[in-house]
Amino acid sequence: MIESSSRGESLLTRDFIMMSLATLTAFGGMSLLIPVMPVYVLGLGGSTSDIGLVISLFAAVSILFRPFTGRASDMYGSRNTVIVGAVITLVASSLYIWPVGIPVLLLIRVLHGIGISILSTGAFAYMAEIAPADRRGEAIGLFGMTLSLSFAVGPLLGSIIHSNFGFVALFSVLTAGALISGVLSYFVRPSAKDDSTALASFSFGALINRDALLPGVLLFCMASSFAPIATLLPLFSQERELADPGVFFFVQATSIFISRGFAGRLSDNYGRIAVIMPSLLIVAAGVTVLGLSSSAWMFLLAAAIHGTGVGALQPTAIAMAIDRTDRKSVGSAMATVNIFLDFGFAVGAYMVGTLAAYTSISNLYLGEGVVVITGMVLFTVWMKREKRPKPEPIPAASV
Repeated sequence: MIESSSRGESLLTRDFIMMSLATLTAFGGMSLLIPVMPVYVLGLGGSTSDIGLVISLFAAVSILFRPFTGRASDMYGSRNTVIVGAVITLVASSLYIWPVGIPVLLLIRVLHGIGISILSTGAFAYMAEIAPADRRGEAIGLFGMTLSLSFAVGPLLGSIIHSNFGFVALFSVLTAGALISGVLSYFVRPSAKDDSTALASFSFGALINRDALLPGVLLFCMASSFAPIATLLPLFSQERELADPGVFFFVQATSIFISRGFAGRLSDNYGRIAVIMPSLLIVAAGVTVLGLSSSAWMFLLAAAIHGTGVGALQPTAIAMAIDRTDRKSVGSAMATVNIFLDFGFAVGAYMVGTLAAYTSISNLYLGEGVVVITGMVLFTVWMKREKRPKPEPIPAASV
């Protein structure tokens, strides 16, 4: 059993670092595929519609399995859940190496999506369980920085490996990352909750954690503002002759990384709401400035503003979900907020893709600002009407 940090000690314990690295190698491997998967699909004789199916199927499977993985984490332990996810990810990663057709590739993507869904839910639950209650936001923020790093470095590294060494080398690196993830997670010590009595039964009613719904709504609004940026930014930049979209995403990713580093600690010291409300305003301001951008400096300013808001809001909302939930249901809480996050991105991407035929991209960005403000209003009303008993806290682990 592990010993949790206190206010005067470092959060960067052996187990925190090992679990972060296990997640980094798994997600870093997954992100290697982002820039090259379309090329791989076409090389197998697939069409452009097959590309969309191969990419979207991964996300869809992750969403569908999250409720079950969250409940499994609560029943069998977060560390064990991560190990199972890492093993499935390793099997899926190794299958990419063999030449296959599109139908088999789709099955591999399903298996890979299941593995990542299980691993990520278990990893977030584990971090929630080992973090001291008074430093929970800081811990989630630091852990989130590893995910930001994987998505910042992975696609670039994937392009370099593919361009210089080909797909076999790329898939070999992917498999090696999954293997390292499994080994690291195996040697992580169980949390206090993992060593306590597990839940005795499974029920469909417990798949979605009601205590995590409010933070989930916040993340839905945040993700819906992110979707039109990821979907339409290249077209918007070309239309208005702004800066390179790659520079925008770099500035945005850097801002997310930086704000995640301090926002969690601020929420620990001053309360979740004190960080959530300004973060929502910053996210809304980011997409609004983007919609009004007519020069390169406004374009990149929007990237910095939006990234700062997203980086501050996400770990604080996740920490809030942990604060509100019963200690035996942390896994289902993490699954619930991530479902809202994934679903917000999916709905946002679909809506802007549909509405783009009827209005300008600029108006869509301005509209997303309104969506985020609406979420802030709903959050305020919900909090005022809610009278909650104090949940049983997640105890600090002891030796």
